[in-house]
Order: sequence, then C-alpha cells, then structure tokens
Amino acid sequence: MIGTLAWAERSQGRLGRIEALAEVRRGMALQLSVWGDLVVRRLGLGRVKLALREVALPTSPIARETEALCRRVSAPWLVNHCLRTYVWGELFAVRDAVAHDSELLYCASLLHDLGITEAYPTPAGDCFAVVGARAAGDFLRTQGVDAAQARTVADAISLHLNVAVGLRSGSEAFLLSRGVGVDVIGLRVAHLPPDAVKDAVANHPRLGMKRALEPLLKEQARQSPRTRIGLLCRSLQFTARMRHAPFAE
Repeated sequence: MIGTLAWAERSQGRLGRIEALAEVRRGMALQLSVWGDLVVRRLGLGRVKLALREVALPTSPIARETEALCRRVSAPWLVNHCLRTYVWGELFAVRDAVAHDSELLYCASLLHDLGITEAYPTPAGDCFAVVGARAAGDFLRTQGVDAAQARTVADAISLHLNVAVGLRSGSEAFLLSRGVGVDVIGLRVAHLPPDAVKDAVANHPRLGMKRALEPLLKEQARQSPRTRIGLLCRSLQFTARMRHAPFAE
C-alpha cells in the first residue's frame, strides 16, 4: 500500500507513474468532499455536540518523552500544529466512534513532522514523511515501546502524506490523517463544533503557521519532486489550499 513503511522500503518513498496517477484521482475525489464541506459549513449539517474538555492530552511517561522531543526539535508554531493535530484526531474519533489507542495517536501526532526539522534533515530525493516515520519508530523503541506499537506509529506517520487514508490502514493512521487535514488545509473542519475549533486554536495558537510551513513544503517538493509532497504541490495545488484554509494564520 502506498505510504506504508513497507512500501517506502521498496520504493524509497518515490511514486511510480501508476501510483502518482492514482493519487491524482484521489485528489480529484477529495475536491468533491471539499465542496461538500462548504455545504456542510453553510447549513450547519454533520456536526455533533463535542466539547474540547473531552480531549485530554496523554500524560504517560512515553507521552511526556514524546512531547519533550517534539519541543526540543520543533519551532513553537510546529509544536502547536502537532498538538492541534492530536486534538482534531480525537474529536473525529468521538464523532465517528473510532476505537483507537490515544497514546499512540498522540505519539504519531507529535512526531509526524520530524522530517521537516533541522534535527532530522531529509536528503534530496527522499520523502520527509518516511524519514520522520523511521526516526519516530527508532525513538519510541529506545523508550521501551514494543516493536508492534512503534511500527503502528511509524506507519501512521509515513501514511500521513497520502491524499486519503482509510480505516483499513489502522485507526491511528486514519485519525492522524484527519487531524493533519483539518489543521493544514481545513479539510472537514466544518464537521466539528465551532466552539471546539475556536478553543483548540486558542489553547494552541497557530503562530503564523501558514507563512512558516509553506516555504518548507515548497522546498521539500523542489528537492524531492517524485515524492508525495512533490505531487501534492505540483498537481493538486496543496500550498494554495493551505493558504486558503479557514484559519487566520
């Protein structure tokens, strides 16, 4: 499956022609869902009553160590992006009744962008999601997380650049994808209660995320054009969608 670590080990994170065409088709289908979101937002449909207080950040030892790593290697805006990603994922888990491991989702959310930090540089031609996934898996294993759980987190991170991630890829991967989609391009944000969205941004401010993230993604697309981020920026107007996400910054 495109995006998993097994796929990355075979492909080095580079898309083949057929894989790229399939992702473009998924992107076209995703655009239809974006238009549907506009209807949802205007009519107030699809929302359920969720309160932000239902989303507590994990406080286990591994969760604390994971957050500490994220804060050591990430700019403040990126830390807050990771925290919001977790909140969005948990809100969707409640909304859609998705059983999952909150600690593993937290680890995946906090570590999903390691590959765009200076501490874990991505070599030209490689995929930053794959680099970050490997780094996250290695870190978790050094913290005593068992191999299967570390692999679950690593696969979720590696998959998060796919246009679409279904539940068959695992609950944590599905929810991470949902969380990233909300925070970066506003995808499906209309399905969440406005008060919960407002509170999440107030608790973890965006700190100019759009301005900070766009050049990083463009550079990744430039240096690694055959990867998923290259395809997203080249063929699916990803950075433009990010600029027009329904957040002030």
